[in-house]
Amino acid sequence: MKKLIELKVANEADRLAIASILIKNGYVCSQAKTKDESTQKATYKLFVYQQEAPGE
Repeated sequence: MKKLIELKVANEADRLAIASILIKNGYVCSQAKTKDESTQKATYKLFVYQQEAPGE
């Protein structure tokens, strides 16, 4: 899979809505919770991947 983009989306409902739209259009999405080193606050990221066609 080819990583296309990484989005920071704080609101859970917004992350789910964005992921839902992308998945319906053939993309693969995953999300992760990380800690921002400078502020020590949780950061939520949405990763978007494109599945490569067979033979690529």
